[in-house]
Amino acid sequence: MLRVIFSRPKKFKLFSWMIMKWQGNTDYSHASIFTQVEDKNVIIESSYGKVHLTDYDEWLDINIETESFTKRSLTKETQSEITFEALSHIDKPYGFATVVGIVLYDMFGWTVFDDNTKSFTCSEFVYHVLRKYNLVPEVPEPEYIKPIQLLELMKSIAKQEEE
Repeated sequence: MLRVIFSRPKKFKLFSWMIMKWQGNTDYSHASIFTQVEDKNVIIESSYGKVHLTDYDEWLDINIETESFTKRSLTKETQSEITFEALSHIDKPYGFATVVGIVLYDMFGWTVFDDNTKSFTCSEFVYHVLRKYNLVPEVPEPEYIKPIQLLELMKSIAKQEEE
């Protein structure tokens, strides 16, 4: 099963708090991918300085899951490919400079970074993996996608799947 999870830390973290405020007082600051690797439930995410994999139960010890979206219609082969794609980015650095770029883009419309896969913010990582398999629509300036924008995409997709 593949899920996109939106969350926040259980303990106060200044950076997470700032993201929630920047997004308009949301109850989440983070996006990640839930999947299985070798029959274990894991989270693959860009946080704590890099893309990494964490056991889901350990992840739940320190995070609050606020919303999630499950992609049930995927074949096992496609899910394996998506998981492999996510894993191929392990240890790529967190896009700290991109966070500054997001602020400049939101405030002034400036695009100071090119779309690349050398580093990722959390939502940029999830979007990149899902986009490669056409699970989310193309967006302008994907390197500046915020968790709130990714959540809106996921809600729109879920609504379409219900109809």
